[in-house]
Amino acid sequence: MYDEGEEEVFLGRSAGQSHQAMSDETATQIDQEVRRIIDECYETSTRLLEENIEKLHLMAKALMLYETLDSDQIDDIMAGRDPREPRDWGGPDKGAPAEAEADTAGDDRTSPIGGPAGEH
Repeated sequence: MYDEGEEEVFLGRSAGQSHQAMSDETATQIDQEVRRIIDECYETSTRLLEENIEKLHLMAKALMLYETLDSDQIDDIMAGRDPREPRDWGGPDKGAPAEAEADTAGDDRTSPIGGPAGEH
């Protein structure tokens, strides 16, 4: 672990004078390794997005329609299927859920994803 932490002025070292905790060669090696890690992660994320572009588009479409997704919908998307309507969805033809229904619709606390955004 290398750190150029903020140190107190000590034993005559001037406050404007910087203290170098490592050599330039070590700093260069650290910078190169950080760059390698970032580049590798970027390549991995790009590859994953490209390989799963259909799922990405299904998820974007579902989010535009429903605004939130529950775990059942995510399971559908990951299986390559169109996501079903959320359990509490009133839909454009059915109208918004009634106040009483809206208060109890998200009471299923077993879902690892959580309820509608309004509950959080």
